[in-house]
Amino acid sequence: MNSLTHRFNSLITIFTFVTAAFLLPGCGAKTCSPTDPKACGGGSVETCEAATKTCVANPRCTKDADCAGGYTCTLGYCDLNCALGLSPDDTFCKAGYKCQADASCQQISSLMSCEPGSSEACNGPICDPYLRSCAPSRAKPCSTFEDPVCGRYTCDIFGKSVCQLSCSSSFDCQQGRTCLSDHTCL
Repeated sequence: MNSLTHRFNSLITIFTFVTAAFLLPGCGAKTCSPTDPKACGGGSVETCEAATKTCVANPRCTKDADCAGGYTCTLGYCDLNCALGLSPDDTFCKAGYKCQADASCQQISSLMSCEPGSSEACNGPICDPYLRSCAPSRAKPCSTFEDPVCGRYTCDIFGKSVCQLSCSSSFDCQQGRTCLSDHTCL
């Protein structure tokens, strides 16, 4: 009888833990709103991921290319939504991506018109000077101002760390090159 009572109590204990893990609020994956900065406790350990609307740990990164979904790498962690408080903020999206109302980064269409030499429409210096449209597929990561990977243009090291595709002044061109009126470096 003592053995039977012990087994019964063990089963009740296991049932209680299983029930608590699946049914009690606050257990398991916590749902959240990406526009609520305190949704996951307000710290940097977890962030509300825009895609799943759940609190998840921010993946580690060293550069934007390490992060999925068009998000940037900030202070060694991938951003998982692009909301700054209640407002969408393109700062948390890679060049060629824009922050949407649901706090997700969406790639800009290559049909999006832009002004060569400007970063606004394309969320980065990736406006094709000939087509006058955003060229997100041509965004090349770079790390130094006159990175050789950028060809005639400089690296936007103070912005999105991608190569300029057009120029607004000779400052956007590699040393010894000049920005022409058609927004290309010669």
